[in-house]
Amino acid sequence: MELKVEKIKFFITVISVSGRVDGSNYRELIDLAEEQFAEGTEKLVLELGACEFMSSAGMVALHSIALLARGEKPADTDQGWRAIGAVSMDKDSGIQENFVLANLQPQIHATLEKTGLLEYFKFFDDRQQAVEFFME
Repeated sequence: MELKVEKIKFFITVISVSGRVDGSNYRELIDLAEEQFAEGTEKLVLELGACEFMSSAGMVALHSIALLARGEKPADTDQGWRAIGAVSMDKDSGIQENFVLANLQPQIHATLEKTGLLEYFKFFDDRQQAVEFFME
């Protein structure tokens, strides 16, 4: 997995993900997002156009970043299935307002749909649309 960070405005950050997000690296994504919020990011776009695969650990990463965007502490990822269970329990909290997804690949869209998380996130066809959403 390769991660790139781009600051759009002092409060909007885009993290672009390339490759695979799985159990071997999902924590890097969470840590990078946490670092961005700690540095003042208020709105985060996760650009997934080059993300080839996202496992259940990737779904935990998305949920953890959503919690960070809401100012909450993410579930303890060392708890394995409990962290995955926390994702499904939080689905009813509504669409995330400070964290959006852009350029979802079909397989990631399908995984979000199968897990019921598709309704949990706003997603945009491309990065520019996502950024413009935050600038309105």
